[in-house]
Amino acid sequence: DYKIPHEEMDEIITKATKAPSSVNMQPWRIVVVDSDEGKAKLKDAFGFNSRQLTTSSAMIIIFGDLQNYEKAEQIYSDAVD
Repeated sequence: DYKIPHEEMDEIITKATKAPSSVNMQPWRIVVVDSDEGKAKLKDAFGFNSRQLTTSSAMIIIFGDLQNYEKAEQIYSDAVD
């Protein structure tokens, strides 16, 4: 029944995303699902392992960007600037 405040969730994610990746391109995209409607949309993707989905305050879904190398020049240029 506890809901993590959005400010706290934002702080957690902001700190976590500052960790460098292996080539410092941070190839992750993060989605936070904290509404019952959003969780209902995800239920089929979790199959039988949906207990955490239905009982958690929020789901943090992390996607890996497999095409991050296409943005390498921009990412490294921004870091130099």
